[in-house]
Amino acid sequence: MPKVYKTPGVYSQEIDISEITVPAGTSTGGIVIRAPKGPINRMQRVTVDKGYIELFGEPVFTSGTSETITGLTQAADKEKIPEYGYGSYAALEFLKESSDLYVLRVANSGDAFANTVFQTSAAAVSAQTITANPSPTVLDTATAIADINAVSFTTISANPGVLMVASTGPGVEGNNIAVMVETYSSGCEWRFAYDDYNLVSSNSAPSASAIALKAIKVSVFQKKTNENWHSYASETDRRWWFDNMIAIESYIGTLTNQLDNNGRQMSLVEQVNGISKYIYLKVNALSSKVITGATTTVSADGNSRVLNLAIGQLTGGVVTPGTGINSVAGWSFFKDKENVDVSILIVPDWNMTVKTTINSEVISFRKDCIGCFQTGHFKNITVSDVLASETYGYVAPSYNALYAGWDLVFDKYNDRSVYLPKAIFGAVIMARTDNVAQVWKAPAGSGRGIIPALDQNKVWTFTEIGLLYERNINTSKLIRGTGHVMWGQKTAQMKASALDRVNVRRVLLYIEKTVDKLLQPYVLDINNTEKGRLRVWSNIDSFLANIKAEEGLIAYEVICNETNNTPLVIDQNRLAIDIYVQAPKTVEFIDVQTIVTKTGVNFQEVLVR
Repeated sequence: MPKVYKTPGVYSQEIDISEITVPAGTSTGGIVIRAPKGPINRMQRVTVDKGYIELFGEPVFTSGTSETITGLTQAADKEKIPEYGYGSYAALEFLKESSDLYVLRVANSGDAFANTVFQTSAAAVSAQTITANPSPTVLDTATAIADINAVSFTTISANPGVLMVASTGPGVEGNNIAVMVETYSSGCEWRFAYDDYNLVSSNSAPSASAIALKAIKVSVFQKKTNENWHSYASETDRRWWFDNMIAIESYIGTLTNQLDNNGRQMSLVEQVNGISKYIYLKVNALSSKVITGATTTVSADGNSRVLNLAIGQLTGGVVTPGTGINSVAGWSFFKDKENVDVSILIVPDWNMTVKTTINSEVISFRKDCIGCFQTGHFKNITVSDVLASETYGYVAPSYNALYAGWDLVFDKYNDRSVYLPKAIFGAVIMARTDNVAQVWKAPAGSGRGIIPALDQNKVWTFTEIGLLYERNINTSKLIRGTGHVMWGQKTAQMKASALDRVNVRRVLLYIEKTVDKLLQPYVLDINNTEKGRLRVWSNIDSFLANIKAEEGLIAYEVICNETNNTPLVIDQNRLAIDIYVQAPKTVEFIDVQTIVTKTGVNFQEVLVR
């Protein structure tokens, strides 16, 4: 609508058409793991190895797995497989080259959460059995732990309790957690924090509707596994806790939904669940929502204060080793690309059902990432065995890369060596390529593809590498003086085209994801030439021009005009953009011809012939 001007003068207007194209990330990994500790069924973004270990613990490898795994049934075979599989090793190797990894821990059968339940009295009842579900469905990654929420308070005791406090993940690590609940008293620190006391004596008791009276303080404490908790039965013991224990987390809030005097939500469930690194809360919907702490006199700043305290130790946590091999549990959490943005999925599993399921239900559904799959277990040391283990059948196979062979690396956490699936290093080298080169470079070769391996389960010969590569299976080559080097970069697509190479698939993913982000501001805009299509064309063209200048494309063409945006297209509320690209091809086969001539022959004459 045109502006109406009444007073003569200058009217300034600022229009921002300086859109900057933000490239999509290409080294964000995703993996499903089994681990001895950490949250389950909730996506965790990890940036460094220290952060991973803090959340999920170090890799565990003592005597090997007790699971029965197809093709690896002998005791000597099981001794070579870590108790919790290869997920932690893959994550830690990937974090050496990338600072962006989404990790989802899935529980093993028999895992249970440590917990305690606070009653209306000062006592905390004994822990309940809260078994973790080893086959979760997709949940709200911010708040939901269905296994805890499914527990009914009515099954706990005759006095079913008010507040359940559980560890964020199943395992014995939760047994090292204790919680102190402080309820309202004349000495509590929040007594004057929420209510208006201007018109009454500060010594008077608050009214029944006072916010302070409804609030409680939850403090979280942690001990080491080899330590014992101090008793908390007597007033003297509780005073010792108050004076000597340092909380690792503290929250002040209410057991019901309650706004403070600034309009902020005080619900402890809202404050804690999905945010705390240690605990998860469930409130009994049928209870009176009242916890009465035991009277405890403490001294602070030279003054005595009377507090109401209740203390409970989390117990009942159980962890059962399990490798996760031959299981698709947890991978459905990666299906929704709006929920988690990844570019590389690490699948160190050789089971065909697992691989084809992840491919069809996750990767080909998203079509914005590449999966690194293992072909063959560590006893497959012949080409025929490896090929027999790979039956293909992938949907959209150019989104997968297959790797054969196992790399022997030193495990510093357990002071021993371990064989790792080569698919792990396929993903690692993709991330390294992005660090030291560009996404359109091949994630292989002596410049970027060196694997930090001590040895291989099988050092493939030149001919064997070719036989595997002919079937689109990548592996490594031993180069004397250099080491073990990734020596191939094919996708699982058997059809010969540009998309049967990993570097082409990855540069296309990079272009498609970046253009997708670039176009978001134009959704629900007007489809016209001057302010719409021309700007769209300009932004995409400048982005692709930069890629071409760095040898990421041989040629390209962007069409976004009246030729593909016909009146029919416009009437359908669509904007048509056609992007033609010629992707770069890598050098994989070098022909060297040495021609011997007689003495005195003019080389120019030979060249002419």
